[in-house]
Amino acid sequence: MDDYTRQKLIRLLRIISPEELQHRALLAKTDDERRIWHELYILKMQQRAVKQ
Repeated sequence: MDDYTRQKLIRLLRIISPEELQHRALLAKTDDERRIWHELYILKMQQRAVKQ
């Protein structure tokens, strides 16, 4: 993943809630989409754990 894409994802993770990530994973049409949203959810939860 290039640095630009990584920075965009980091900014997205700052503003989106874990609940929204789970919801989007449930609404995903393909396994790939579901996997991506789930991985983003895991990253978000890891970020929260580090902050605490």
